[in-house]
Amino acid sequence: MSSFSGGGDEPSAAEWVVTLVSVAVTLLLFGYVAWHAATTPAGADPIATVVETEATDDGRLAATVSVDNPGSQGLESVTVAVDCANESLTFDHVPTDAERSGTVVCPAGTDDPEATVERWIVA
Repeated sequence: MSSFSGGGDEPSAAEWVVTLVSVAVTLLLFGYVAWHAATTPAGADPIATVVETEATDDGRLAATVSVDNPGSQGLESVTVAVDCANESLTFDHVPTDAERSGTVVCPAGTDDPEATVERWIVA
């Protein structure tokens, strides 16, 4: 004879409900993880462009550079090179779907500068 009182070997209705809910939650959790793993988009690379140029009083060219982060992860930093200057611009904290801009001064005689993303660090 069993020392438990509860009457018989059959599980109660409450035990069945708890078991079914537990199984459903577990299956939903594993399904969510599998779906998320299968559909995670690839991170898009940041894009750098020269959005505006303006001649300065001393004949040089001020180039406004923009960096855009179309990816699905924020970026801790993005380094952009402009082909007319020996300098690079580093933009800190560029969130997803965000844009940052800065200015580089190019030497006199520069016609059409181009910007290139050199490297980036994912946050």
